[in-house]
Amino acid sequence: MVIGLANGRHGYLPTPEQHQLGGYETWLGTNVVQEDTSVILTKNLMEMMGELKK
Repeated sequence: MVIGLANGRHGYLPTPEQHQLGGYETWLGTNVVQEDTSVILTKNLMEMMGELKK
């Protein structure tokens, strides 16, 4: 959803494990983010959610 609503650009957000396997979702052009973006994004979102509890 985050990627789907980013400046009208949509795309896939494969995990590093999916990058290892390859496939359509990891091709350059289909996927325009670095391989660990899903990890970075999840970590940051979890930190932000943790701040909501304070």
